[in-house]
Amino acid sequence: MDRTLRWRRLCFVYELAEREARKIMHALAKRNTQLEARHKEDQEQLCRLRRRLNSLLKIPDTVDEEESSTDTAPDALSDCRLPRKRGAPKGHTGKTRPIPNHIDAEEVIAQPEICPDCGCSNLEATDMFDERYIEDIPPILRIVTRRRYRQAHCPCCRHVVHHPDALRGPPVQTGPRLAAHLAMLRARLGVTYRHLAVYSTELLNIALTASGALGIVNRMTDRLEPSYACLADSLPRQPVLHGDETGWKMDGARWQMWCLCNARLAFFHADKSRGSKVVIDLLGQDFQGLLHCDFYGAYNSFSYLQRCLVHFVRDIRDEQLITPGNVFLDELKRQTQIIIDSAKVLHAGDLTQQRISALSDDMQQALNHMLALQPPSGAALRLVKRLHKHRDSLLNFINIPGAEYHNNRAERQIRPVVIFRKLSFGNRTEIGAHRHAVLISVVETLRLQHRDIPSFLLRVRLAKTSQFVAIAAELVNSS
Repeated sequence: MDRTLRWRRLCFVYELAEREARKIMHALAKRNTQLEARHKEDQEQLCRLRRRLNSLLKIPDTVDEEESSTDTAPDALSDCRLPRKRGAPKGHTGKTRPIPNHIDAEEVIAQPEICPDCGCSNLEATDMFDERYIEDIPPILRIVTRRRYRQAHCPCCRHVVHHPDALRGPPVQTGPRLAAHLAMLRARLGVTYRHLAVYSTELLNIALTASGALGIVNRMTDRLEPSYACLADSLPRQPVLHGDETGWKMDGARWQMWCLCNARLAFFHADKSRGSKVVIDLLGQDFQGLLHCDFYGAYNSFSYLQRCLVHFVRDIRDEQLITPGNVFLDELKRQTQIIIDSAKVLHAGDLTQQRISALSDDMQQALNHMLALQPPSGAALRLVKRLHKHRDSLLNFINIPGAEYHNNRAERQIRPVVIFRKLSFGNRTEIGAHRHAVLISVVETLRLQHRDIPSFLLRVRLAKTSQFVAIAAELVNSS
């Protein structure tokens, strides 16, 4: 009896120990699953940070050994792995300079002396010519003009009366053409003031210091202030605009350089804030046009937006590099590409109304398909949530003339500003940043309108103060 009781007690203890071990095993398995999921998220975040660091340091992307294993989806990585081949494609037809529409000088070259086929030297000249053209610049000469202001004598007070311009400024000054030329080099090529001084001194033979070049460009820019103000006033009336912003250095502090542009004008504004208040101050709370932008939250204050689909595809490709083989990401990319391909056909023009309606239906159907996706977690879920949040601002370009499915126009417009920031490290004063925004706004607007930039700057430099508003209105009305 005692042996049976002891055996039952021993079995009971073993059963309790087995239950406790099973609980511990289930807890460890659950904890292991959680740690594996957290480890996967940490690895994905590490990959994102590594790609972000490589992007900032301009290091090309490389494929890790883990990504090159057999479970990697090569189709998802092909867009970012293979570098683009340099040079023109095979069979490309070369293009030469067009024949000039006017001739300034003509040279007649004597006939050849020896026939290359038979070596005969007794050649006879004909009336036929082979024509070639040479485009060059004239010799750079400094033109010095002496202005002699005639004096007058007042019979009443018996004083000598001088012309007002004869007493204004130093006796030797620089001319308006040099001011327009230096401002053009500063705005379009990003030439530093020190290099402008070297260019003027050594090539144009007009001695300048860096501070002298700064003063010339600043005085030229101050005369463009009315044109800049007119561009700012015209922004709320534009039917279509593209917006973007980039960091800007302000005496070591971080500012922002905002850009609002379309096919006919470009407006830049330097501000210490990156918030929505800046865009609202520039466009007004009741802006009625279509504003193209990325998914940055500062633009959420406007009700009529067109989010950039190219940014969305770029985010999908970045996530595909981190989590290859994700079927939800592949489907998002495929449906987004359907929208982009349809948009390209739509922008090509010369389509019937029936074809336009069919393309619009295809794009709406692709968007609805993406909104119906239900990823369990991860980057695909975050991207689908973004679509739900901005679903009303993804296809507004369909029915608006001049609208586009991307924000590349603002990206291209702000690119020279980014390069200039890299060369100059921004500005030291707020007035310097404002002047830079004024100059590049006017010059880039002239470039978009295919107008002669030096001629316009020369007109502004020679104009009287009362003529500034008329010139500014001419610039805005043409946009």
